[in-house]
Amino acid sequence: MDEEQQREFLDNHIPYRITAVDFMGHACDLVTSGRADRPAVVVIDGQKELEASKCRFLTNPVIETGAIFCRVLLEFLGVKLGKDMQLVSRCSNKKNGEPNKKNDDVFIEDFRLNGCPLTRVSPETILSTRGFGSEEAIKRACITAIHVPNKAVAHLTSGLEERDTLEDLRLCSKLIPYLVAKHLYEALEYPVPPYGVKRIGNDNQR
Repeated sequence: MDEEQQREFLDNHIPYRITAVDFMGHACDLVTSGRADRPAVVVIDGQKELEASKCRFLTNPVIETGAIFCRVLLEFLGVKLGKDMQLVSRCSNKKNGEPNKKNDDVFIEDFRLNGCPLTRVSPETILSTRGFGSEEAIKRACITAIHVPNKAVAHLTSGLEERDTLEDLRLCSKLIPYLVAKHLYEALEYPVPPYGVKRIGNDNQR
């Protein structure tokens, strides 16, 4: 990856996915609070564009998309789900040290600082991250974030409606942007671009 491509990912592709993960957290809150069953109107630039009898036309696809990007970003950082449903390190090609990937995949190892590639983030490093709950809570949330997209995309399921699943995804909506900021942007000494969705409304409505 050359410098121009690296900047394109850092300024556009990755922030877009982090924003989707952040938005997922807000959508999870709307579902768990019951507000997703209320009527919704989408206003763009002051003009009403969409209207629905329930907000779920927005919250459900936002949660599914955010979960997919959780999995994408965790694998980007270096973690995947093993056959025994445990977090494991994403493998690298032992022959030449390059990541084991398809030609168009981009991993954290593709980013360089002063010519040196960044290193993968281990499951142990993620589980020991402070400020996001216990190690067990983080482990369960990451496993959910990786497992749920496979199930949701391949099957018609109500799994995303379960409160435990929504709580796990909500944790990931905070954890994963932090991990990307710390292990990618800070490691590259590159400013973290603006991302996320701003909430507007009264707390007593949630």
